[in-house]
Amino acid sequence: MKRKLLFFLSLLILPAGLFAQEEVPVGTVLPMRLNSSLSRKTKPGQVITARVMQNVSLGDGIRIRAGTKVTGQVIDVTPRSLGASASVSITFDELLMSHRKLGLVTDLRALASPMEIEDAQVPDMGGDRGTPSTAYTTNQVGGDEVVYRGGGHVMSGSQIVGEPVGDGVVGQVRPNALGECRGAIGGNDRPQSLWVFSSDACGIYGFHGVTIAHAGRADPVGRITLTSSDGDLNIRAGSGLLLRVVASPKSPADQRGSYSDACCQRSGSGFSTYTLVDWAVPTRIEKEKAVTTHATGTFDVKLTPMPFDDKPGDAGLGRMLIDKQFHGDLEGTSRGQMLSAGTGAKGSSGGYVGMERVSGKLNGREGSFVLQHSGTMTRGTPQLSVTVVPDSGTGQLVGLAGTMTIKIDNGKHSYDFEYTLAETP
Repeated sequence: MKRKLLFFLSLLILPAGLFAQEEVPVGTVLPMRLNSSLSRKTKPGQVITARVMQNVSLGDGIRIRAGTKVTGQVIDVTPRSLGASASVSITFDELLMSHRKLGLVTDLRALASPMEIEDAQVPDMGGDRGTPSTAYTTNQVGGDEVVYRGGGHVMSGSQIVGEPVGDGVVGQVRPNALGECRGAIGGNDRPQSLWVFSSDACGIYGFHGVTIAHAGRADPVGRITLTSSDGDLNIRAGSGLLLRVVASPKSPADQRGSYSDACCQRSGSGFSTYTLVDWAVPTRIEKEKAVTTHATGTFDVKLTPMPFDDKPGDAGLGRMLIDKQFHGDLEGTSRGQMLSAGTGAKGSSGGYVGMERVSGKLNGREGSFVLQHSGTMTRGTPQLSVTVVPDSGTGQLVGLAGTMTIKIDNGKHSYDFEYTLAETP
């Protein structure tokens, strides 16, 4: 039971670095697949989405998981006409990570058709019943790189340029031969997740007559423009994208003012501030004059192991009582319960859920509210979400909404509570 207690304390400790990740580092490559099509029917202001196709390491044990959603929108559309090529301008500006939205400023390094993506996943000699997919030899999109799975490397001729992994390949980004795409930028020379693309992939693959008129590297940074000289533009859902973060969303390099006003007015998107925002805020609070505030301070916590009622003696399941004393901007106490499950997998895996009712004063306003915990550990990689249960606020905290980040430094617990509340109690 003591081991279980220490394990789930680590669930509270380790995610602090994840929640402290306010932006994706410059130079990070995001291999993605479009969920939305871009065609002559596309309209300015339309939301577009894509998903990350391979786990992306951000360093310090933090990663963007495969399947993570990325959103953006259409900035401008020009239909084909006499003397003018069809074009569309888009931007990808948000990534949903651990129930938070991270701002993005990206350029487009490569775009590949669904057929090109499919071909890159088919083995050279075709599939056979005796060879598992983990041992296929395949060719990457956009270069002469060959992936030798089953113990081999990613090769460009006789040069090792990367390594195959379960959901793609990793390797350092290389400039292409024509100098149209750069190598590592922003001092980010870590191996990047490239999925089915070669390390020097650059440009358009599988779309006849389509070109990247503006990749998003120069002003306006982050704005990507595609043109078609051969009829209407038609980029189908399922196409592959190789994006790269080119600027900090909070830096002067962010050229938001260069976009049309429509790009910055999407309600709740976080685009106008490019910072972490709550995943959801109740509509009735938005109708009042809600104010976003940070409350910080420390807390003492006591976790008391209790028997698990349904399966006594089951080493994988646990139940604990939560007893906390908050200090700082939040002065009060809380009591609750936690249910846990540890799998014992290599690198430590498990999960927990918890509920605690907090009673006291939040920046001088008295009342109570309920916090909901949901934490997982996947072979040492943690995720934690601590949110206010909607409509759980009482007294002067009616309408409270927000999220809490928990940190532990040298054995001392602290919190950062970002919340919204109407100005008038």
